Amino acid sequence: LLLPVMGILGDLWGILRLFKWSAILTVIFGFAEFHYGHHQNFPGVIVVHTALVISLTMNAAYLPYLMAHLFTPQVSTTSMGISYNLSNAILGGTAPLICLILVEREGGHMGPAYYIMFLAFLTFLGALACGFRPTFRREAGHPPPLR
Repeated sequence: LLLPVMGILGDLWGILRLFKWSAILTVIFGFAEFHYGHHQNFPGVIVVHTALVISLTMNAAYLPYLMAHLFTPQVSTTSMGISYNLSNAILGGTAPLICLILVEREGGHMGPAYYIMFLAFLTFLGALACGFRPTFRREAGHPPPLR
């Protein structure tokens, strides 16, 4: 239900700007969810989890649009498929192992939160890289989705 709302907000405020905010909010709320969960603060977990879901919905709403505008029409389908699926396979497939290692080395409960924060930081860097690309598919006749 939130995806159409995110589309409207993206049209109003700019997709790339909100994509960056989704990464920032994921860092904040990803940490807070594990913190409140460890301290068994149920109301805090519900509020933070709802905020985390909203920030991840922003990411899910804007990522396909941004990826489609990164590639020329001739290679967009293949490029999107390979980049999206390869990154999900590598980062998502190794997530349990990496989180287990982080929990064992850290000796606490925050290992998965650090992994979520790291991936959100990579997302933010990717959004910054999109913003620095001046043509951002303008050469293909499409206006850039920047504001």
